[in-house]
Amino acid sequence: MSDVAGGQPDRPERPVVIHPGFHKTGTTFLQNRVFNDERVFRPLWSHGEIDRFVIRPHDLDFSPLPGREDLAARRPGARAGIVDIVSSETLCGQPFTGSREAVTQARRLKAIFGEAKIVFTVRKQASILRAIYIQYLTMGGLLSPEAFFDRQARHGYFAFDASVYEFHKLVEFYGELFGDENILVLTQEELQEDLDAFVGRLRALGGVPPGSPPSSVGDRGRDGVSPLPSGIPLMRMANRFRTVAVNAESPARLAVLGELLVKIAYRQTWFFRGEAARLDAAISSRFQGLFGPSNLRLQRFAPADLRTLGYEMPAS
Repeated sequence: MSDVAGGQPDRPERPVVIHPGFHKTGTTFLQNRVFNDERVFRPLWSHGEIDRFVIRPHDLDFSPLPGREDLAARRPGARAGIVDIVSSETLCGQPFTGSREAVTQARRLKAIFGEAKIVFTVRKQASILRAIYIQYLTMGGLLSPEAFFDRQARHGYFAFDASVYEFHKLVEFYGELFGDENILVLTQEELQEDLDAFVGRLRALGGVPPGSPPSSVGDRGRDGVSPLPSGIPLMRMANRFRTVAVNAESPARLAVLGELLVKIAYRQTWFFRGEAARLDAAISSRFQGLFGPSNLRLQRFAPADLRTLGYEMPAS
């Protein structure tokens, strides 16, 4: 293998690291501020390419060959000390409809890549549920927190399902496909506390020796900032006038009003201050106690002590 300063490419057999999510765990920050640091990482596919090769094809049309051929053309350029990475939270499915496609997409990744290292990012479930509801609003949703979490879809259709955040289910499934020894779980809490240590664990997963330069990685800026819970009523009102993903039938003539309400929702913090407590109560009353057994099983893939980080665990 060559070093970064050399002129010869590294062997393409070095493993690819696949980061399939989860949603709302710092994925946008990682993709925009860390994985684009070309001294350390090389993103192999964009979101659009991941969609084209993995997600978009119908089950009756999917073939791993286009993805394999594209990888074969890219990977001879791999270099020592640089982690080839594929990152998109869309790979763990669409949370607003229960992430029903997550297993299919995992199998497709296995068919395309064969062998790979897998890193999941997770977050305390109460926090991630708050973030998912706020994301639902930014995409045009109209439902209250209670209605969103309780909604029962008609037969043949699907709605949000909190069991998606029993993280161990998808993590263990990837372990069955790629081998438990190739699975790593890192937390958003670690990412926020010590970015360099977080990245060090990722690089080790990708086969980069400890202590390899650079010592500091990534841009410490922020990405993917969401409105505060105090903006919930205004966001719900705005979404009646915006043409967006969840509500594509809104009257276009009122779109300007909708966008104005969105701007106000992002900025105001004084009115509707009780919305944060309402959202937390809706989550706690429905899901408290659900995630402890899952987090206990997840722990064997996570180097950090999840209990110490505040993750729900079964009583000792």
